Amino acid sequence: MKRKENLKQYGIDELILSLGQFINDIQQIRNRLPIAELQGDARHVALAGMQTTLVPIVFSLKCISYTANNIDRETLGGFLRMPTQKLTYYTDSHIKSSLSVFFHFKIENLFTNVLLALNPTYSERGYEKISTDFFNSITLANKEYIKNCIKVLASLRNGFHKEGIHRNSDFTHTVSGYEWKFIRGEVINMEIFNLISLLKTIVSGLDSILIS
Repeated sequence: MKRKENLKQYGIDELILSLGQFINDIQQIRNRLPIAELQGDARHVALAGMQTTLVPIVFSLKCISYTANNIDRETLGGFLRMPTQKLTYYTDSHIKSSLSVFFHFKIENLFTNVLLALNPTYSERGYEKISTDFFNSITLANKEYIKNCIKVLASLRNGFHKEGIHRNSDFTHTVSGYEWKFIRGEVINMEIFNLISLLKTIVSGLDSILIS
């Protein structure tokens, strides 16, 4: 009997469900916003950009899951030239980098556009300055917590530019029971479900700002 790879051990089915729910959560926020995307409403642009990042990831995971569970290993290896385990490893790395980099990019652009809406002459550059000015300009009950969540995301993004090594000052921050640790000179540890939880927390935290 020809064997088939079982991807359940890699959590792909759970990952698909988690990302799919995240897409729906973002859409619920968009549904509560004024229908202004045709005018380039920065909130719609940012949230739509997040969805645009998530949808292809879910689609690719569905393809991997279906292929691995419906095509025998010999056939699968024949056109991929790699075992499913290696395929899922590469996919995991790609998902982490895509989510970290593109979500941070969308958040930075959102902050800049909000600041421009408050002050059309705003012209500062650099994420640290923009982030500081953004949080100084808003009222948010858990401001420091969300600010540190975004700091975690920024550190993850920076890690991809520095071979996965944290080059800045040490800091830790706990999100949904998981403690993110960043130690100067050490490799950054990132598990995909913890990353998704981080992103969901950030988007949820910014919800009240986006709706106002």
